[in-house]
Amino acid sequence: MLASDEQADWLVVDEAAAIPAPLLYQLVSRFPRTLLTTTVQGYEGTGRGFLLKFCARFPHLHRFELQQPIRWAQGCPLEKMVSEALVFDDENFTHTPQGNIVISAFEQTLWRSEPETPLKVYQLLSGAHYRTSPLDLRRMMDATRSTFFTGGWRKRDCRSAVAGG
Repeated sequence: MLASDEQADWLVVDEAAAIPAPLLYQLVSRFPRTLLTTTVQGYEGTGRGFLLKFCARFPHLHRFELQQPIRWAQGCPLEKMVSEALVFDDENFTHTPQGNIVISAFEQTLWRSEPETPLKVYQLLSGAHYRTSPLDLRRMMDATRSTFFTGGWRKRDCRSAVAGG
């Protein structure tokens, strides 16, 4: 397609995140209008990386999101169970701290006493880093030699997370 002299008004690419960014950038540059579709939720990493890396190069990008599921019926209990088990709930990270930032460590025992705190840490990690995987979630739960730190401006308000071993 790059070697072709053919002209078109639109380039439409499904699962655009699966195409290497340099090649996709060359393709997008050849067309006046482009529609790129991809999934961002999940653990393959490409969709989240696509948003954080590739789309960041286009300041005038118009982004649209499906609000009604395609693979599941609206309100499907199985979808809810899968989303909760794999911590697919996307966190909105637009809050600005309103006070002193408190940094604290937590251990795996926090999963039993305050499960919402480590879940927020994991949501933050998966929302901010495109290579977060179920293995990271498992490590948070059972890696006895790992220590995790959070920073927030009020109790249970995680705005940063650092993992160390």
